[in-house]
Amino acid sequence: AAAGGRPPARGSDALRTAAKIPGIPDLQNILAQQDDELSEEAVSRIRNAFKRFKVPDTNDLHVDDVGGLLAYLGHVMLAEEGIRSIVKEVTTYDYLDFDEFLSMMEKFIAYEKDQFQIVFRDFDDDGSGSIDISELKPLLAHLRLIPLRAMINEALSIVDADGNGELDFEEFVSFLKVYRRAEGFTTAEALELHGIFDAFSAQGGGAFGELPADHLADALVQGFGAHVTDVAQGLESQLMSGQGVTKSSLATSLSNSGKPEGVSFAEFLIFARRTREAAMDKLKGDYRSFSGKEG
Repeated sequence: AAAGGRPPARGSDALRTAAKIPGIPDLQNILAQQDDELSEEAVSRIRNAFKRFKVPDTNDLHVDDVGGLLAYLGHVMLAEEGIRSIVKEVTTYDYLDFDEFLSMMEKFIAYEKDQFQIVFRDFDDDGSGSIDISELKPLLAHLRLIPLRAMINEALSIVDADGNGELDFEEFVSFLKVYRRAEGFTTAEALELHGIFDAFSAQGGGAFGELPADHLADALVQGFGAHVTDVAQGLESQLMSGQGVTKSSLATSLSNSGKPEGVSFAEFLIFARRTREAAMDKLKGDYRSFSGKEG
């Protein structure tokens, strides 16, 4: 810590600081759950996402859309052969209802953890059974998780209680839970986004705790700046028109006001994550074009 300053919170103190973000589960509850458990909040989040992807006017999801739905939920182990193998354990048909998808999710979570362990071993260069910060950042990048310093420091302050800068595999799994709890945003960032969400929800006259679909782009631009305008407008168009994520009854159904149904804060964070990912990809593409580098 700087001279005269307080040392950063670690362990239980850091956990208490990061525990409360309105609209998403408490971090303490997430870390206390077994890896194969789905909390009520997790099931609700999955259910809302399922509605975004299911075939319009049905209660079923086509098996070809499972990968897209998993990506929407923030999962990264999306090899088609792995997903199809799990789906076939649940059904031999081309469609899954929600209960079948939940059964598939329980199997997928176990599969994903196994895949994480394989990747973890690959990045454990010295074979010590743990990774340090120098190995963690490229590992996160390999998983297509944005390795921003603030988020890494916040997650480490919670799961690396002794501050030795190393994580064994189970600590890495806990690190990912912290990272993914708010879609890769720090507690401070998520609280700022919640303020924006509340302001645009009230401005749009939506239901309490719900952002009107036609205010999504403006809220995202407020959060990230004008450079994400095209991305934000594209996501709002999808939400409004029934393309991509809105291959769903939520996209095409109308509320009593005659407008498409809005999004909760938990789902707003998903759109925020997708916006930041798209902006980062564009930045990398612009850099490659400017520098003449490829790949």
